[in-house]
Amino acid sequence: MFINTLLPLFAWLALALNGLGWFSHKQWHRTLLGMTGPILLLVSLYPLFQYGWSTYVTYSALGLMVAVSLWDMFSPANKRCDDESCAV
Repeated sequence: MFINTLLPLFAWLALALNGLGWFSHKQWHRTLLGMTGPILLLVSLYPLFQYGWSTYVTYSALGLMVAVSLWDMFSPANKRCDDESCAV
């Protein structure tokens, strides 16, 4: 139940929330790193599940998701744009 239901559900949730975070913070490096873990997890669970090395990809994706979460917790993103303009 955990691998087949909860992991993909939380990966989709993390992917959606990181995408929404882009619209409010406009920090591409945070968005890219935040979306890489869930995408790797979903790819390793579905298309690559038949291969033996997909386990390593799954654990690496989980580790990346934890690392990005800790980074966001200890160094929160600041809003880089206001309603009228965006600083480049």
